[in-house]
Amino acid sequence: FVLINGYNERISAPFVSPDDNAAVRMALGHLADLGHRRIGLAIGPQRYVPSRRKRDGFVEAAVSVLGMDRSEAELLVCSTLFSVEGGQVAAGALLDAGCTGIVCGSDLMALGVVR
Repeated sequence: FVLINGYNERISAPFVSPDDNAAVRMALGHLADLGHRRIGLAIGPQRYVPSRRKRDGFVEAAVSVLGMDRSEAELLVCSTLFSVEGGQVAAGALLDAGCTGIVCGSDLMALGVVR
């Protein structure tokens, strides 16, 4: 029994997960290198460990790379559903907040953002 892409402290089992924190930091850094200064994050519900890791990495990167304060960076995180429709909802909210670049938490969300 191995947990994949998640960790639960109540379950004593090995687990494997991507480094969501590093992935989001790299994506934000790339958008910043392209000249974006107001970057948002579209992720799934906060009850999922990968969403929380992505949020934490995004906030850390927004503070260190873009010079935002933590509270400003947290306002640019839009938690919705891991779906095309969720990506569309997040894109609308983040564009309304003045974002010129959006990091997405899943491929389906990215499709929704592009729509």
